[in-house]
Amino acid sequence: HVLSFQETRVVQNDWTISWRNRFLQLTEANRRLAVVKKPVLVCEHLDGTIHLWFQKRELAWVELTKRPPKPKRQAPAKKADGKPHKPPADHPWRRPINTAKPKP
Repeated sequence: HVLSFQETRVVQNDWTISWRNRFLQLTEANRRLAVVKKPVLVCEHLDGTIHLWFQKRELAWVELTKRPPKPKRQAPAKKADGKPHKPPADHPWRRPINTAKPKP
């Protein structure tokens, strides 16, 4: 490990790490470790081999050919008629706030 380029990277929610315009995907063998949003040490040796380390454990990985797609956000659910939900008049949020001071 002495003669290698070493940097710390953070594992994304999709179990990928970005390293020098490359995307490294952690394999299923690492699923028992909780590495999402945790720092991982990336070591690139002079011969070009890459090793990923998390808490003194080497992680298995594969290189992706392209950037993984971002998940699409779902729009909030609407009522069947397409109108947003309006709470009734007696809803707790619509009640006036009691600003009177408590009596001693």
